[in-house]
Amino acid sequence: MGGTFVAKFVGFFFRMIIVNIIGLEGFGYYSTAYSVYCPLYSLSVAGLPVALAKIVTENAHRGLDGAVEQAFRVAKKLFTCVGFVLMLVMLLFSDYLAACAGKSEAKLAIIALAPVALFSCISSAYKGYYEGLLNMYPTTCSEMIEAGTKLVFSSVFANVGMKVGSAQFSQTGAIFGMPVSTRHMAEIICGAAGAILGISVSCLLGTCFLVARRKVDGAVRVSEKERPTKEMISMILSLAIPIGLSATVARIFGLIDSNTIQNGLKHAVAAEPLFFDKMVSAVKTYSDIPTLLWGGYSTLLSIYNFIPAMLVSFGVSLLPNLAAAWSSNNTHNIKKYMESGLRITNILAISAGLTVTASAKSILRLLLLKRPTEVPLCVPSLRILGICIIFFAVTTTLNIILQSIGRVKLPVIMMTIGVIIKYIVNKSLTTIPEINIKSGALGTLACYVFIAVFGFWAVRKFTHVRINIKSVFAKPVLVGICTMITGFLAELVMSYIPGGETFWLKNLFAVGMPIFACGIFTLVFRAIEEEDILMLPHGEKFAVFLKRHKLISVSNANA
Repeated sequence: MGGTFVAKFVGFFFRMIIVNIIGLEGFGYYSTAYSVYCPLYSLSVAGLPVALAKIVTENAHRGLDGAVEQAFRVAKKLFTCVGFVLMLVMLLFSDYLAACAGKSEAKLAIIALAPVALFSCISSAYKGYYEGLLNMYPTTCSEMIEAGTKLVFSSVFANVGMKVGSAQFSQTGAIFGMPVSTRHMAEIICGAAGAILGISVSCLLGTCFLVARRKVDGAVRVSEKERPTKEMISMILSLAIPIGLSATVARIFGLIDSNTIQNGLKHAVAAEPLFFDKMVSAVKTYSDIPTLLWGGYSTLLSIYNFIPAMLVSFGVSLLPNLAAAWSSNNTHNIKKYMESGLRITNILAISAGLTVTASAKSILRLLLLKRPTEVPLCVPSLRILGICIIFFAVTTTLNIILQSIGRVKLPVIMMTIGVIIKYIVNKSLTTIPEINIKSGALGTLACYVFIAVFGFWAVRKFTHVRINIKSVFAKPVLVGICTMITGFLAELVMSYIPGGETFWLKNLFAVGMPIFACGIFTLVFRAIEEEDILMLPHGEKFAVFLKRHKLISVSNANA
């Protein structure tokens, strides 16, 4: 969890640096490449490390060291082959993939991203092996190496790429044989490719660490009879394919957005050019309005994805406890863990989501310090995505509850229907000039509202647990509303203080105040219950202190 937090935070910080270097339009090319890569990677690789970890764990538990070593050797060869094929697909079909994503100029970024496919696949074999042995340190260390080095390499390569693009355009009017209309476009296309090339280098270094770590640990020499290689491959794939398909459904969001939004914006701009010219008139330099708006929306997704990624840990920690309670048919514990997981998720998600909605302008002014004229293009969509955060986080916890009770297919079915809803909303609304880029956020909101409502119904139906509405929903909503009001008031107060809109200290205060208020209102309304605190490490000490000052509700079981 610590490693995930640091990696996600550094990744978020890294994207903001890249946006400030290449701008929203350049980030549009960067994001287009990733929208192509993520579904391909998920389909090919997402389930492989999980499958290997499961096989390694089962054999290690039985003391079958030979089977563990064989599984790793076979998986390493299989993963390397898959990664090599995936890299070749991205290199050889970069033109086609970029066109499918709606932006043919993203070809260079896709080529720069191709090595990541190979290195990620190789490292997945090592990560799955160590995770199967219940050793998370190698995975965490490799992620820290990747996160730290990509900050340096990507920033340097992005700047170098922009200079290379400018020089190529001056000499030939094109970049690496690809015609471009302006010097600015040449700079940002090469800048985006340079930023991604830095990620490829960081992935190489992370993979090298894992390979070196394995060399140091050494292989276990055993004499027991090995299984046929085909049988081992069959075992790995039988587990990996269903997991990979599930992950691909979720990852396809980016490709849907990239295709529907960029193509829809092209039609909308062609239909109402004056409307869009006025909309982006404050931006100093841009070559293509659809790419500019798409880059802005992609930047917002970095903010949107960062917060739920932190909240997911609370839901994941729920799974083993709830699964154990379900298998033993312990109704009291089923209800307790369900309510606690949903309550904590709701308090954090509702407050975080409404804070983003209220403080969207200040958040973007902080993050886009060097691009203040591009901030107004992003504010409306970020306010909508703030609401999406709530339903996304709740959906994650509901899915984990369903998985814990053995209903593993339902989340995939719900997500598939949600993706269809998102596609319809995106396709229908993007071509309306007044809505334009906001369609992506509205499509995501429609998708997760459906999944949350249907997921809650499914949880009620299959668990037969009557959830305490006041504790799980009413109090978190009250905390969230008060937090949102604080955010709006902070922005209003800051607008009257001298220093200009881009003064970072004003914006930091406007963002920090609702976060501080969330903690205060959580205690004032006693939204957290004793059992939530008791599940934390050393929670007994916190619970005694908070009960003494009447800052938490006492659970029914302990009343």
